[in-house]
Amino acid sequence: AAFEAPNEPMPQKPLETVEPNSTFIDIAPTDIEILYLIQKGVVRGNPDKTIAPNAKLTRAEATTIFSRMFDLTPGFDPGCTFSDVPSTEWYAPYTSSLCNAGLLRGYPDGTFKAGSNLTRAEATAMLVRGLQKLQNAQPSDTFTFLPSDVPHDTWFSKYANYVLEKNYSPLVNNRFDAGRLYTRRDLFVD
Repeated sequence: AAFEAPNEPMPQKPLETVEPNSTFIDIAPTDIEILYLIQKGVVRGNPDKTIAPNAKLTRAEATTIFSRMFDLTPGFDPGCTFSDVPSTEWYAPYTSSLCNAGLLRGYPDGTFKAGSNLTRAEATAMLVRGLQKLQNAQPSDTFTFLPSDVPHDTWFSKYANYVLEKNYSPLVNNRFDAGRLYTRRDLFVD
């Protein structure tokens, strides 16, 4: 089944089937959102039994998480990839699945920049595009929820407006901070 959040309420206590202190050494029983995503199979952790919640998230890592979140089948498609994503890279099947679903767009020069850190604007765009596919979310071109640091004519303004309108993501000090580099925790919790 596809990932149901954010319409599905977040559990109020740690999930019984997840044992964070014996499975992952760097998350606590209070990390409810992370435990939920582990339970759903969206987050699988690292071989060293860490989640690394405070590590910066690369665009390649984000493709894996979003593919799982939106229940997409990974598979490399040479017709839907980017000039800097060789078919042999571990993330290539995930970039293709997101590209085919219309959730991922690269840069104007045809690249993906897999090793670059994910920004809040990029994460927000992928999330809202996924919600458009799964839940028929309709971002508006009427910007009633944009803070002053988001120009109305920028590529991500409708996505930022949507998550703020739906209260899916908070402002910090009345700022959206689109260029902020996302950590894993940011993506899991925001």
